[in-house]
Amino acid sequence: MESQTWEERKHRIQSGELLDVIGVRTAMYTGNRKLTVLSSFLDGWQFALQVYGIESPSPLPSDFHDWAAYRLHFLGSTSGYKNMILERVPDEYAAVNRFYELLDEYRTRQPRVIARLPDYQGVQGVIRRMSDGSELPVKPPLLPYTLSLIAYTADPGFFVTFETDDPTVRGSGTFFPVLKWFEERFGVNRQDLEVLEPDTFAHWIDADAQYQEEFQQRVANKTPRGDS
Repeated sequence: MESQTWEERKHRIQSGELLDVIGVRTAMYTGNRKLTVLSSFLDGWQFALQVYGIESPSPLPSDFHDWAAYRLHFLGSTSGYKNMILERVPDEYAAVNRFYELLDEYRTRQPRVIARLPDYQGVQGVIRRMSDGSELPVKPPLLPYTLSLIAYTADPGFFVTFETDDPTVRGSGTFFPVLKWFEERFGVNRQDLEVLEPDTFAHWIDADAQYQEEFQQRVANKTPRGDS
């Protein structure tokens, strides 16, 4: 890829392959091969596109923060991929390598539906609990629809998507670290789910029980809950 001409690289960038192009010689484009610098470069890139009204594919998938939380074992993605990666990989140079590993994994991931809930009618007024403890009101999409609980790896947590009879309406995957958060978000009970992979689902139940036990201990000790 390094032998490509600038016109070839420019065409790839315009086609949404910015990260692939700058990944070869990151410092040549960003000034330094550090994850903090790369993240700032991408933020500046997006800002410039918005300011000048340029329509271009986003360099990062919209749910990449959730993917990082999933693979790096965080309870939420609000701190962003940069902070999560650096917490696990403090060396900035190595963190760039981990970033690209996560991106490659994201691109090649294969979903497995572990459980599903057909004909879900939705619950008005349900809330989504954020990792910082705040609550976000959620308005369900078109009704009825099917909820699918999806795993990609053996990591804890799962993604939830929805599908309706309208082929134009599809819900992108939202990350949930434990079953309890999913139940609260959608106002359902785990017993209502159609389980397709019992072993994996059993691991989720165990992880949920462990989370709730640790949560009760934190409450008893009056210590704040962290993301990791």
